[in-house]
Amino acid sequence: MVFRIYLLTCLFTSVLAGQDSLVLSIDTTLALEEITVRAAPIAHGELASRTIRQMDIYQDPSAKADPLLAVNSLPASTTMGETANVSLRGSSVGATGVYLNDIPLRSAVRIDQVNGVGQFSIFGQVPLERVDIYASAPPVRYSQVAAGAVALTTSDNLPTATTHGISLNIFGAGYSQSRPIGKQGGLNGFFNINDGRLFRGLNGRKLADLKRSRGVDGMLTYQHRFKHGGKLRTTYLAFRENYRYQLRIDTLNGPIDQRRHRDIVLMNYERPLGGWSLRLDHSIDLDRPDFDLLDDRIRIRQANHYFATRLRRG
Repeated sequence: MVFRIYLLTCLFTSVLAGQDSLVLSIDTTLALEEITVRAAPIAHGELASRTIRQMDIYQDPSAKADPLLAVNSLPASTTMGETANVSLRGSSVGATGVYLNDIPLRSAVRIDQVNGVGQFSIFGQVPLERVDIYASAPPVRYSQVAAGAVALTTSDNLPTATTHGISLNIFGAGYSQSRPIGKQGGLNGFFNINDGRLFRGLNGRKLADLKRSRGVDGMLTYQHRFKHGGKLRTTYLAFRENYRYQLRIDTLNGPIDQRRHRDIVLMNYERPLGGWSLRLDHSIDLDRPDFDLLDDRIRIRQANHYFATRLRRG
């Protein structure tokens, strides 16, 4: 499609002659100019989207192996500070949606404050296939956001053999396992135990005000592929956090206690129906954070439920 725009330009000039007289001369110049504007359809996703893989996250030094910190290292991110909360193109943090397997998450960060600002995401060890970043206009399935979306998708590969993994560091230990369940199912899971006593002891007085730092997190995913071509994926994420910090400022001197229990269950089911495809998404998110600051006690209890169904052709 081609549009032609014609511009008509007129030039007016005025001259001051003498002390008591004003002579205005109008020198009119007519110019007819042609500007051609060509419009062409843009394939979906090319306008403002980018995809990063798990290896891209590991190879980004500023990401610290965290997918949301990797998103914050992109040019479209306008996040201030070293937090895992995502702000795209100058929007507020709450206006950017974060999705796991097409299911929106109310909060996607850990070690967060009362205002929801956190240092790390909850996806640190979740096996991801891809992360799609839509900085402006996301697809219709993410249309409930005001300013961009980050869509994380876990791997749907079924394990073919039983594997085990153990990790040890000065902050804690972890265990992971993958195993097939029958011929059409598979189980993946991990859990980590973090205790900062050894870490605090090695740093001595530098961390003297950090009195306690403990946490447990884990994930369990079951996948099944049906003979009719359908796929089922259920994921359970659990987080337990417990921190105490000694606050020392001029007007306040006392401990800050922070505890949080969070459980997330997600279910995705998809199957073909002739020339159509049916998808069901459901999640339950139970969050129970507690904050104690001197004489102030903050108790938050939240339960979020989500259900969506999509029917598409092809």
